[in-house]
Amino acid sequence: MDRVRGFKVTLNGTRFSLTTMNEARFEDADVNDAYFQGATLDESALRSIALGARNWAHAHFDTVHAERLRAITASRE
Repeated sequence: MDRVRGFKVTLNGTRFSLTTMNEARFEDADVNDAYFQGATLDESALRSIALGARNWAHAHFDTVHAERLRAITASRE
């Protein structure tokens, strides 16, 4: 999925497995209970989730992505 825009959408329960998200944007998207496990997320998409998505802590990520999201968030504090 290139150039995915997630502005002000609800993605609860959406499954993004096996999806490539280069430069995807999730500002103000509600990703509560969304499944990103098995997805390819570039740095731009990860930053968009960490800094702009709502409820990303309640979404499902591969360990590597979850750690990177926490690091991005921590660097902003």
